Amino acid sequence: MHNHKELLNHLKPLCNNPKLWDAFVEYLEYHIKNNIRVMEQTDNQDFWRKAQGSLSILNKLKTLRDEVNAKSLT
Repeated sequence: MHNHKELLNHLKPLCNNPKLWDAFVEYLEYHIKNNIRVMEQTDNQDFWRKAQGSLSILNKLKTLRDEVNAKSLT
């Protein structure tokens, strides 16, 4: 099993390649917009909570590059 720092090191190629990173962020943005639409249009509390949780994770993933590069400095 890998520790957290090792896992982040494995993600450096994604985070430090502008073409790959931009494609990844575009993918995240697509799903963020879809989840926002679900939250705006649903009256089902379970769907709303699921979309809210998804938004939280998707936004966390957008900060992945900062986390990977910050951990490599320490």
